[in-house]
Amino acid sequence: MSLWSLLKNALGKELYKIPLPVNFNEPLSFIQRLTECLEYSYLIDKAAKIKNPADQMIYVGTFVISTLCNTPFRTCKPFNPLWCETFEFDRMADLGWRAIAEQVSHHPPISAIHAEGNGWILDEDIDVHSQFQATIMKIFPEGTASIFFPETKSFYYWTMKDIKTLVKGFIIGPITVHNEGNCVIMVTKYANL
Repeated sequence: MSLWSLLKNALGKELYKIPLPVNFNEPLSFIQRLTECLEYSYLIDKAAKIKNPADQMIYVGTFVISTLCNTPFRTCKPFNPLWCETFEFDRMADLGWRAIAEQVSHHPPISAIHAEGNGWILDEDIDVHSQFQATIMKIFPEGTASIFFPETKSFYYWTMKDIKTLVKGFIIGPITVHNEGNCVIMVTKYANL
């Protein structure tokens, strides 16, 4: 059974509403995959040690972009998590952080993650929308993310709503995935925290 034969009746639908055979999924749920954003956590560990806001922003920006680096190699859909499903990931011993992710809404599917590391706190909520057209699938993440550095009282926040992931090659392969768009990162200082 080809992917095209399954998806041709799904034109214009959200990806999470399309029933797919299990072999089209990767063996992870979306909330497990959400914790993969911490793969390059050493960048925010370095940012937490920097006092200069401009230099700190460089590391935060690099970390934000690094969360997209594996997208071109992920051509399978993660499993939809159940409502209130949680995933805890403790890497304190080797990487110095721990995270908990939860599926906070089922329709629409909204996930959230909270992570704490060496001098930083990360929070993110994400609501992924998708649009399937004849030869391309567009995936639009919505939601907000933030990193707080208690030592410098710097609060960085951003949204990925202007970044879209494009999946091409359903009909005539190979399947390719790439990201495009802009992400604006803002910073606020909290003097009285």
